[in-house]
Amino acid sequence: MAELHTIVYDAIGELPVGAGIETRDGVALSPSTGIAENHKKFDFEVLPAGTRFPVRLDLLVPNNPEVDEAALLAGLAAALDAFSHGENGFGARRTRGLGKVEAKWHARRHDLATRQGWLEWARSDHEPGPPSTLSNIHDAIASAWKGPKSKRLGDARALVKVTLALNIKHDVLVRSAGTTPEAPDVSHLRSGGAPILPGTGHAGVIRAHALRIAKLIRGKDDDAEQWIDRLFGPRFEGQRAASDFEPRASRLRVGEAKIERSLPQRQARIAIDRFTQGVVDGALFDEQPEVGGGVSVILELRDPQPGELGLVLLVVKDILDGRLPVGGSSSIGRGFLAGTAKMEIRSGGGREPTSAELTARQQPTGTAAAAVSEAIGTFRNAPSLIKDPAATSAAHTGGRG
Repeated sequence: MAELHTIVYDAIGELPVGAGIETRDGVALSPSTGIAENHKKFDFEVLPAGTRFPVRLDLLVPNNPEVDEAALLAGLAAALDAFSHGENGFGARRTRGLGKVEAKWHARRHDLATRQGWLEWARSDHEPGPPSTLSNIHDAIASAWKGPKSKRLGDARALVKVTLALNIKHDVLVRSAGTTPEAPDVSHLRSGGAPILPGTGHAGVIRAHALRIAKLIRGKDDDAEQWIDRLFGPRFEGQRAASDFEPRASRLRVGEAKIERSLPQRQARIAIDRFTQGVVDGALFDEQPEVGGGVSVILELRDPQPGELGLVLLVVKDILDGRLPVGGSSSIGRGFLAGTAKMEIRSGGGREPTSAELTARQQPTGTAAAAVSEAIGTFRNAPSLIKDPAATSAAHTGGRG
């Protein structure tokens, strides 16, 4: 079999005009108490929305009659196609919405069997990008490859995609500290100049609520924690993980979303002494939440196992009904959203996807409407994930040495 090579070049990012690298902070919350864990406050830097990377990738095809260049190009196009539509990303925290990209493409073919082709390819590394590009990778490759076309490869992934169209009932505040003297003490998180709903915050709410639902429905099997760990990945409390701890990434991807049509509103607040009910000296502060507007959040469950979709849909039902607040100050009514959702089920194997429209307190509609009740029933009636309940019970009740 002929040896193939793919070259991926480094790329230097181009930040949006007037924007810089953003710093975000986070904290790990205890799933048992719902409050911050000690010594687990952290911050990290992210590139703002609108950052551009001129990425270059070369596919070296041997001059060998056994090699089907058209088939290789079809495979390359299938691998890159997800980047055209924001279905894939780069870097860390991809399961929480970071690293999503939308690409435009330009393709060029160099004949390395000729001296001129070699020179053109060697010099092309320093050529500026073309003025016109295509949003479809298949069209870009077809413009450069004039030989016989190969059949496009189908999407063989098994996944469920739920798009939530949510309206903010009142206001929402995902805290971000002010950076100038005249700025509010706390304002809503923004990226690329626009207010956003971060995937990290929404994922934490979804995980905690999924655990509550699993404990309620799976109480007789006592395997709620196993369902959550299998879906979201395991986590540990305390400073160090056990020696047998095996981390895994979440298979439920929660997207980061831009808030549309909202207005920032600066509000003054003051702390009240709980004993005297008087004003606390020096505790005047102001906040700037986002009022009104809407947001489109994408949940993507990859390689769903039996019962997992049912658990996700039970969480989605409560989100659409406006029961799960996001962000801070939920005790004073902030962060509540409600709306509708569209679910798309891709079974892979060349089968056409099915879909369903979901509305709070109404029956689902669409070609996948029956799959909603079926998925929830599968979750309710699934066999226990605990192989040896007696051993697990003994481990839970064991004392300290």
